[in-house]
Amino acid sequence: MIASIFTDPSDQLLVWAVNVLLQVTLVTAVALVVIAFVRRRPAVRYWVLCASLMFMLMSPVIAWVMQSSGRSLISVSLVAEPVAAPVAPTPHAPTVMPTTPEVTPTTPRLPKQFVIVPPRNADAAENLPESEPVAVAESQSAEIVAVLPEGEPNEATVVSPLPTDSGSAQAQTVPVVPVAQETMTWYGRLLRVSMQGVFVVWAAGTLFFLVRLAWGWARLISILRLAVPNTDAKLATAFQQVVQKLKLEQTPEVVRSRVIVGPVATGFLRPRVVIPEGMVERVTPTQLNDILIHELAHIVRRDQVVVLFQQVASCIFWLHPFAIAVNQQLARAREEVCDNYVLANTDPHSYGRTLLTLAELIHASRPLPGTVGLFTSRWKLERRVAGLLDERRSHMIRLTARGTTLVVMMSIVMAIVAVCGTITLADGAGDAPKTAAKESVNEPSKATPDSASPTKNTEAVAEKSGRWQPGTAGTTLPGLIPAPAEIPGLGRWQAMMVPVGGYVEAAVHSPDGKSIAFGEGTYVRIHDAETLDLQRVLVGHSSNIRAIGWSPDGKWITTGADDATVRIWSAEGVPGPVLKDHLAPVRSIAWHPNSQSFATAAMDGTIRTWGIDGTPGIVIEGHEAPVNTIAWNPEGTVLAAGDDNRVVRLWKADGQPGAVLEGHHGGMTRVRWSPDGKWLASSSMGLIPTEPGQQAIATVRLWKADGTPGPTLRGHSRSIRGLAWSPDSTQLITAAEDRQILLWSVEGHLIRRLERTNFNYGDVFTLDWNPKTNRILAGGRFSVRFFTTDGPAGSRKLIRPSGAKLMNLDWHPSRDQIAIAAEDSAVHLWSGNFEKELTIDEFQNFVGSVKWSPDGEKFAANEAFQRVGLYSAEGELLNELSGGRGIPRGMAWSPDGKRLVVTRRGGSLDIFDMEGDVKSSNMHAQGATGAVFSPDGKQLATSGLDANVRVSQVEDPTAPPKELKVMQAYDGDVDSIDWSPDGEWIVSGHNTSLRFWRPDGTPGPVVPGFEASIMGVNWSPDSKTVATGCWDTSVLLWKSDGTFLREFPNHAAPCTGVAYSPDGTKLATCGWDGMARIVDVETGEILAMAIYVAGLEPPAEDSSIPHHVGIAFNRAGQVTSGDPEVLEERVVYLVEQPNGSFDVLKPSEFQSKADGAILEFTK
Repeated sequence: MIASIFTDPSDQLLVWAVNVLLQVTLVTAVALVVIAFVRRRPAVRYWVLCASLMFMLMSPVIAWVMQSSGRSLISVSLVAEPVAAPVAPTPHAPTVMPTTPEVTPTTPRLPKQFVIVPPRNADAAENLPESEPVAVAESQSAEIVAVLPEGEPNEATVVSPLPTDSGSAQAQTVPVVPVAQETMTWYGRLLRVSMQGVFVVWAAGTLFFLVRLAWGWARLISILRLAVPNTDAKLATAFQQVVQKLKLEQTPEVVRSRVIVGPVATGFLRPRVVIPEGMVERVTPTQLNDILIHELAHIVRRDQVVVLFQQVASCIFWLHPFAIAVNQQLARAREEVCDNYVLANTDPHSYGRTLLTLAELIHASRPLPGTVGLFTSRWKLERRVAGLLDERRSHMIRLTARGTTLVVMMSIVMAIVAVCGTITLADGAGDAPKTAAKESVNEPSKATPDSASPTKNTEAVAEKSGRWQPGTAGTTLPGLIPAPAEIPGLGRWQAMMVPVGGYVEAAVHSPDGKSIAFGEGTYVRIHDAETLDLQRVLVGHSSNIRAIGWSPDGKWITTGADDATVRIWSAEGVPGPVLKDHLAPVRSIAWHPNSQSFATAAMDGTIRTWGIDGTPGIVIEGHEAPVNTIAWNPEGTVLAAGDDNRVVRLWKADGQPGAVLEGHHGGMTRVRWSPDGKWLASSSMGLIPTEPGQQAIATVRLWKADGTPGPTLRGHSRSIRGLAWSPDSTQLITAAEDRQILLWSVEGHLIRRLERTNFNYGDVFTLDWNPKTNRILAGGRFSVRFFTTDGPAGSRKLIRPSGAKLMNLDWHPSRDQIAIAAEDSAVHLWSGNFEKELTIDEFQNFVGSVKWSPDGEKFAANEAFQRVGLYSAEGELLNELSGGRGIPRGMAWSPDGKRLVVTRRGGSLDIFDMEGDVKSSNMHAQGATGAVFSPDGKQLATSGLDANVRVSQVEDPTAPPKELKVMQAYDGDVDSIDWSPDGEWIVSGHNTSLRFWRPDGTPGPVVPGFEASIMGVNWSPDSKTVATGCWDTSVLLWKSDGTFLREFPNHAAPCTGVAYSPDGTKLATCGWDGMARIVDVETGEILAMAIYVAGLEPPAEDSSIPHHVGIAFNRAGQVTSGDPEVLEERVVYLVEQPNGSFDVLKPSEFQSKADGAILEFTK
């Protein structure tokens, strides 16, 4: 230990300050040395410096802990030896008794400066003043350490902890002899005085800088309050494009300010980008794009938090040169990493010009606290631009495996250095006060609670007798049931519908061709390839499964899902590692031919390789867009990858880049190598029209193994989703969203069309050719089917019967009641907890929409190609309204309940009064999709297939609608529309975006990035949030300014309806997966659900659609409504076994083990 030169208790603060400065010096020195060797790798420099910053901030705590514990690895003495003194004689101890009674009140009370310590352990005294000579009196039973002021007699009162014969503790007076003081060297005294002065200056400076930091925060808050929301269309469009490109989970707010001089990002819980007023007009679109990418990169990386830590550290260590250097280097590394984000989207010369332009537009100023931006670091511009042009500079934005290892090693070294660099007091006379005992001699121990005392009953009381309690979050299995109850004696469990209820987007054969595995919702189902018997189910993902890979040796299965995880399973269903390194949904998995590793690709733009035990391998970050598909060549030497940027990149096995294949007109959907390795096939999606006259172009292109272009296959009119090679490499099969399945020769000639259909199951999303036979597996919409090269193969298939789709729903305006329009020619009325159902099944065709009247006394049901029926809340038919024909899309009541608007796809827009009179209009050329009245009933907003939102005057019910405004956005069909209850906003759902409009036509926020059409939108009753249900199965919540709030659990097929409860606390959703849910808006938890399955009775003679039955579950998994016979045939329960695999049980088997599984049945 380095002996302290400080012996006063007040000097311990100085010892602590010296320790802090010593630790900071050593840690920052290590960091500065390390970054000198990685000066061209900004990501590595950044994280090394971040680690040193964290140690700097923790150094006060580390120093105090180490100093208090008296631990260090170095020892030097800076004090003189103490002078010896004689020891006082030891008196005899009193008689020992078997018990230890308390000291009686007559026992002499010791002075305040006396402390009783254990026998013969004077070194363990505690909390004694050190400014006076110290004396020790010792007896066999106890010792007293006392301060002896000048003139006091050399004796002290000693209290024995042992009783006398009289039963009380004995007190006696004994002589004490002073112990000599230590003598301090002259240089020790000089150093002590110097350190006291340095400490005072340091503390004063820290206080000053902390006050200045607080003032800066107050100024920032004032500036943000004065900032105005952006209204510039150019900036709004560019901002949303960059947000989409960087895949931000939460869309930051962009504001403009007249005070700031340069663009900055700020905010922790509410991130914002602040743009100087007038800057947008003075830069080009490319330069504006560069600026926004840089600022949003800061938000993606949460740099605002690190900046706050830096500012606090600079206030504390303002006097330390190494700490100042670390802060400067960290700011520079941060800007370099964010520059790399920009360089991934533009060339260095263009970005350099952007920096020079900005440097001319802005002047230097002190950065505001909590902000970070292009010019908030002190870094010479010429050096920064030169760095951009340095060809040896690393453009990585994330750490590689080697970089991560280096940062971890450096963090360990810094921790060791911080611990070693600690000063403590040396052993000697001055140590006695430091190493005092923690308690007095013979202090009675505190009584411990009786172990047999009664405990409180912590079991929760159920809301109703017999109701299960939902399982604990984080431990329950994901799946159909939101929170399966924990049942004594039974492992974790889930339920699954036997019919295929969702979209099958991933399906593969086992290598021996005897089994098939496909993803449906969150489950992976494994069936026999011949009999289609269910063999196993893999449970674990919390979102829809998008990718499945079966190892070539048949021993392993890997799965990837929208929850951004990859899971490894044995072929027997035993779960293995869960891989969580991807930051976005996983889209593709490719096994290496040696079965020892596999690769995964995700929407975060990365490709990662893994060992079969989950060990991470290389990370490929060369793609500038989400990677949708990957495939290894048969030799395992080249990995092909296709992304949303319409290119295919070839990568060597060690991650080095190869050829780049260009020529597609849309994002890549599939890449597949021929089994002989001679050809690579790639397919693309159709181009989404963004301007009038654009058409979709979807192709399959063949490439030779070296990247040389081969034939181009044209025959599909929409996005190509499925692609597979024949085992002999002579043919390939494709499937697209145009519901065609085509067979091609390797020369690029169309051999035949295997299928073209308008049925729902005609949508095929994935293809896989059996490696041993001529059978092709096709997974699609609610179906798993088989084909041969001649066409559909036999009757063995898994197809959900028609009729299960839920088309739309609406919540009663004042009661806890929900109306659902269904494909099975019925309207279903449910209580708000899905425990009571009333079915109205007198329709001839499917019911496309349903809408409650404002007073809640009736509802309207729009039947396809037929009438509109008005029904009472009890299901009684009140009136029939006849109008135009066409597929129903939407309905809207006027606020006074006297008019009803009905829209139909491919038909007219009809306005009915309650006497049955109708006024028809063709406001939308290709048909209207939705309508909504303004809250005052004077205007009507409609959406249509012509990409328009129209606002019309309808104040006069006798006059036809008078068009006021047309809002156009070239983003495909407008599929949904709603008007906020406060009348301020109209929101519309498009093919790939959500758009806000003022009623006068002024455009508001635009939320891009949706993968498919938005089928339903609904404002909350307080007009603060909007819920969206999308064709891509998602259910999302947004603020009125377009800011993302929350994602609710996805459906397994398109979500077609969303509706708020009257109080705005719950949201009802429904979809084509046949499922309706009640979701808590605040927490996102599913509270109750109903799912529709085909009944056991055959369809009526005049219909091909069977009657469907709703089976309802509460949150914990109890059946609250349904037919027990249908339940037995349409549902299975999955019970986890000790090895992690699952037993598949019939409901009757499960109920015998789980009392209370059926809460109530209603046939």
